Amino acid sequence: GLSGAKIIRFQEEVADRLARLITALGPLLLGLGVLALWIEFKTPGFGAFGITGIVLLAIYFFGHYVAGLAGVEEIALVTIGVVLLAIEIFLIPGFGITGVLGILCILIGAGMAVIPRLHDAPSWLEIGPSFLETYIQNALRQLGIALAVLFGGAWILSRFLPKTNIYHSLVLNQQLNAEDGYVSSDMDSKKNLLGKNGLAFTTLRPAGTVLIDGQRHDVISNGDMIPKGATVRVIAIEGASITVEALPDDAPQSTPEKAES
Repeated sequence: GLSGAKIIRFQEEVADRLARLITALGPLLLGLGVLALWIEFKTPGFGAFGITGIVLLAIYFFGHYVAGLAGVEEIALVTIGVVLLAIEIFLIPGFGITGVLGILCILIGAGMAVIPRLHDAPSWLEIGPSFLETYIQNALRQLGIALAVLFGGAWILSRFLPKTNIYHSLVLNQQLNAEDGYVSSDMDSKKNLLGKNGLAFTTLRPAGTVLIDGQRHDVISNGDMIPKGATVRVIAIEGASITVEALPDDAPQSTPEKAES
């Protein structure tokens, strides 16, 4: 009989209990982590929200890694997604293919992290259609919850955060009016450039740099590409924007001072 059988008691380790807790909270961690990164990308510099987002995503993938669900591939995929999003927001104007690829990498990596790594599965485990269907449905459900947390949190923040004292403490609401003594000497000097000729220091496509009276100024052309070295004239100044047009090659590079009457 089994009277002489050796009994081995399984004792769950701390890492296993922690991994089970993290995987249970996985959708919440994922949604809040991406939301924190989104807030960080919408604000200048790098601060608490960026650190919070990275920590939450790290905890999410740590738990799934210990549970045997996430591997190096999933972590690398999400890291690539975050890098692509950072490039899209900080280096590329607008929102295009780089941002879309970044979001897809994060979502695919997060989805893969809740599906068992089949090549590591024991030989006695029968993997059939029902097995795969169960885990794919679980992955979709967790991603759905994470997206609900992400978009719901973004909506709540955009709706109610501007009304809180925390928001007002982070945002400068004071208006710097000329009546209060605030002036911009730089704007006054730019107004004096109107009608002056200069030299294209770089190619204007349409933005670039010109030399006027020996000083460099960032400008934009009136729509045409102006080659480096061409003579230009300032035709409009709107706020901090200086618009120039190309002049014939024989035009003087500097505007002569008007003779005193």
